[in-house]
Amino acid sequence: MAKGENHQADLERIKAEASFRGDVIEPNLKSILEHSGLAERAGIEDIDDLWTKEASKVHFTSTIRYPTFINGKLFNNQIDSLAHPELRRYVETCLAEELASISADADIVALGQKGPRIVRYAAKAAGIDPRRVVALPHPSGSATGAVRDFLSKKRTKSFRPCRCMLCDRTRIPKGWDLSKRFQIHDLIHGKDDAGDAR
Repeated sequence: MAKGENHQADLERIKAEASFRGDVIEPNLKSILEHSGLAERAGIEDIDDLWTKEASKVHFTSTIRYPTFINGKLFNNQIDSLAHPELRRYVETCLAEELASISADADIVALGQKGPRIVRYAAKAAGIDPRRVVALPHPSGSATGAVRDFLSKKRTKSFRPCRCMLCDRTRIPKGWDLSKRFQIHDLIHGKDDAGDAR
């Protein structure tokens, strides 16, 4: 960083560029946000710019955002955060404060099986209506099946042409075989064999 530059802006850029990145997690997250309609609701014009030009429209975090160890092992949701006194206290204070700092008209997206319950708990502690919390599959590689189920079995909520990898198959990453999902996706979305909307 050069002298005189805005270090806070640099830190925010680095945080955005480092969040939810990787060969699997990134295309999954982009598809989830497109298919759910949340990218459109947030005013994100191009989902490919999520970590650059559009980064100001998203706030990335985790239920426990700092490296945490339980009995010498890295915490990776192997226990219920709300059942552990220290982790619950963190959720009630730090996560709740972070949620309270977000714009009142923003959607709060909670990912994975455990995330939504924890985020709703923190939202309630912060005086936020838990109904603002939107539960979506986690985009990690270990949850790829849930992501593909979501994209194929749920109708898109995007009013503009959806750019998820099943609605726009040019976006399927090289080497990924999603052909088993095409038929059910097309039945739900009312497309014929050529992929044209009826």
